[in-house]
Amino acid sequence: MAIRYKSFPGGYAFKRFAGRPEDTLVEAPLPAKVRLPLRGPDGADLPALVKSGEQVKAGQALARGPSGAVLATLSGRIEELKPAAWLGGKTKVATIAGDGTTDWTALPGRPRDWRASGPEALLELARASGAAASRTTPIRRCCSSPGDWKPCWRAWPY
Repeated sequence: MAIRYKSFPGGYAFKRFAGRPEDTLVEAPLPAKVRLPLRGPDGADLPALVKSGEQVKAGQALARGPSGAVLATLSGRIEELKPAAWLGGKTKVATIAGDGTTDWTALPGRPRDWRASGPEALLELARASGAAASRTTPIRRCCSSPGDWKPCWRAWPY
C-alpha cells in the first residue's frame, strides 16, 4: 500500500498579522524558577529521586516510574518538594530555583550515533528521557506484510 500525501489548498491566512517576520533569533533568558509536577503521562504520581535543598542539573531525573520520567528543565537547587494543586487535583511538585548556569546532564546510556541503534533501544531511551510525557502509547499491533508484526504508536493530544 503506497502512502499518499494530502494537502489543503490555500494554507492558513493570518488575519491580524501585519508586517513580516524578522530574520533575527532572540534568545530568551533562563527563568528564575520552574515548577514541575512529578506525574507520569498516565496521570500517576511518580516517586521522587531528589530531596529539597539538593542541587540538580538540567536533564537530571527528578522522578521515575514505569510510565516515564520527569527531568529537570533548569539547573539549580530544589527549593521545595511538596504536594500542590495541579490540573484539578493534587500531586507532588518540585520547585527548582535556577542558578543561572547552562549546565546539563546527558542521558546515561545514550549512543554516540543514534542511527546505529535499533528501534527498541531508541524507544527505551525516549522513555528514559521523559519523552513518554508526550503521552505516547501503543494502540495496536500492525503488520506491513504477513508475519512482520511491529508496534504502532500514536501520540495523544492534550
